[in-house]
Amino acid sequence: MKSAGGVATDRLLPTSQTQHYHQHFTSSTITKPTKIINESEFPSLGAKANLMRADPSLTSSEFQIQNEDFPALPGVTAGQNSGSQLSNMISSDHPDAFSNTNDDSEGFGVSRNSSDTSKGIITHPDGEVTNIPPSMLADQFGMAGLVTYLRTVDNPSIVSLALGYDLTTLGLNLNLSERHLYTTFGGPWADSPIKPHELDVKVPDEYMTNIHIREKLPPIKMNKLAEDVLFYLFYNFPNELYQLAAAHELYQREWRFHKAEGVWLTRSQYGGIKEQTGTYEKGHYNVFDHLQWRKIPKELKLEYKELEERPKLPTNVPNAPTSGVSTSLLSMNLFPNGGSGASTPPPLAAGINGKTKEIYDIRGFPDFVLIRSKDVLTAFNAERRNEISGKSTIANQTTVHVFNYFKELNFETHFVQAISSIEFVARKCEMIPIEWVARRVATGSFLKRNPGVAEGFRFSQPKIETFFKDDAQNDPLWSDEQILSAIMIVGGVRIRRDQIQLMKRQTCLVFRLLEKAWQQHNCALIDMKIEFGVTNDGRIILADVIDNDSWRVWPNNDRRLQLDKQVYRDMANVTNEGLQQIIQNYTKVMKLTEQFIDDKATCRVVIIMGSSADRDFAQIIAKEAENLGANVITIVSSAHKTTEETLEIVRDYEDTPMPTVIIAVAGRSNGLGPVIAGNTTLPVINCPPIDNYNDVWSSLRMPSGIGCTTVLDPKEAALAAAKILMRSNHLIFGKILTAQFHHQLNVYEANMEIQKK
Repeated sequence: MKSAGGVATDRLLPTSQTQHYHQHFTSSTITKPTKIINESEFPSLGAKANLMRADPSLTSSEFQIQNEDFPALPGVTAGQNSGSQLSNMISSDHPDAFSNTNDDSEGFGVSRNSSDTSKGIITHPDGEVTNIPPSMLADQFGMAGLVTYLRTVDNPSIVSLALGYDLTTLGLNLNLSERHLYTTFGGPWADSPIKPHELDVKVPDEYMTNIHIREKLPPIKMNKLAEDVLFYLFYNFPNELYQLAAAHELYQREWRFHKAEGVWLTRSQYGGIKEQTGTYEKGHYNVFDHLQWRKIPKELKLEYKELEERPKLPTNVPNAPTSGVSTSLLSMNLFPNGGSGASTPPPLAAGINGKTKEIYDIRGFPDFVLIRSKDVLTAFNAERRNEISGKSTIANQTTVHVFNYFKELNFETHFVQAISSIEFVARKCEMIPIEWVARRVATGSFLKRNPGVAEGFRFSQPKIETFFKDDAQNDPLWSDEQILSAIMIVGGVRIRRDQIQLMKRQTCLVFRLLEKAWQQHNCALIDMKIEFGVTNDGRIILADVIDNDSWRVWPNNDRRLQLDKQVYRDMANVTNEGLQQIIQNYTKVMKLTEQFIDDKATCRVVIIMGSSADRDFAQIIAKEAENLGANVITIVSSAHKTTEETLEIVRDYEDTPMPTVIIAVAGRSNGLGPVIAGNTTLPVINCPPIDNYNDVWSSLRMPSGIGCTTVLDPKEAALAAAKILMRSNHLIFGKILTAQFHHQLNVYEANMEIQKK
């Protein structure tokens, strides 16, 4: 091999490759002449249509490339014989098949003795290769080597034919064009332009069928669109009706547009509102990032004036709602100055004046009502009645605290938001005339109706009773059969056995949620009463109010210390001193209920990973545990490599009084969970990220005396940890209980859908 300056300039091919080359390209025996391509099939190459080219054995093998055929090719001018250049590149060792050039030409038609010095690679019949460019030394093989070889060919026209031509050099903007360059181009082998009926577009048959009834088709129902679709419409149809309709529907779904930041946000179901006034609120929110196209959780302070008012749809839009209301963030904006001391009163319509509260319709917002408490205390169906200053504030605030507690647990009620110290906005419901009572302890009227039952008898499951609301009959006790026989139709919903069971489940759930909250303050919830209503869209939800008139609460489970309205009922004679004692009790209850959502993060889940490679898997556990109300700590520590440090970490958490569960995340050879479980009294859960199911055995087969459980699903591991902790935290208890109810509710709703069909 020859070289110059350390760079190879030519080399000899191996003998086997040389022989192979000659067998294919330099054979001296040709029994049948090779035919050139039928150019009539490719009219753009220069031949006329329907005209066959002559056999190359009879005519010159040089074919002509005219500039009118390829005007964009460089180096081709009118009258230039480009075909001769191509002919010079064809091997002369096969004269019958390729060319009529002289026999002394070598390689690809380039003579060694030619005075024209070629810049391309030269391969000679004897296998010697010369003129190899330095750039080809690194890319000799495969497609990279082929492209390198082609680029070294001396003729730019041949390079363009082989590699194509950059059309952008002709002024064609291929990257930004919104239309096809040639809408009728049928393809390189098409005989005629494409026709409209040949477009490969599938049109549903129903589209043509509906052409005669389009005026009768129902209008677009935005409430059936997913949130992603609404955001797509909002951001991709600026200044169009689609954008406005999407914004209107997002508003209906409790999203609010922040004018200053230009983003959509909504309250997070986790974290809740920490502070709220008439002008702003602080809490946890989900912000929609249209660049990343996902919801991002953030903790923010929101000034109500920065939030856009509810968008209004034009009146010419079919079925455009003429009203609506904020179901969360902006309900206060509907009422000037938050409704507290407002100079302009809310637009209230005539309402219902009850014993202890007033209910008003809100003009322009048919799906919502305003509920205002009164400074009135009643008993025995209002036969006893007293006005007490400040009672309205105490009752309203107690109700707001209870409903905010339910909202924290993701349990739906009719409550929307407080707008003043004595008022709150709620979803409008048609009330079901049944009072639902849940009892944990037998006392009061239950003993009169059930003689022989000892006072203080404890029901293992809350005892559910139903009373028909009829003041004239003193609210008689009704059985399920009586309710069914009454054939109640409320808000368009027939009260059947399924609806009764649903309300029983909710009554039991509400009692258990509040019972657990009261236990945190060493108080026993003895019994309580609630009511349900049917919303305008046909859902049965908890309605009315829950205040100190709604239950019996005994501190230390001692009836003598009772804080509820029973004190008022038990008075032989109502005195000012007695009323003052009642106000003190009611105030204490109001303050205690305010703490129902303040006892957060009193339990923790410690996630210990054997490697940082398990971080994404551990994050799934962490997120689910946080959603369930636990404080989460994530640590990387290896039981194999840093055993002493791992056990020291565990001892630190074991030494604190906060209830703790450890979740060990280690997969391939899980020694982490067993080592920790064998050296701590804390509960330990294995949750290995399994890549190969053979790895699971190290998490399943344990030595005796370890007591380490294994859960494969990360969310289930978080739930298992939360169930251990829920005995110590009423919020975790409530979120788990509510989640179970949602599963039951899904089955109920699915059954209702099937029944409709």
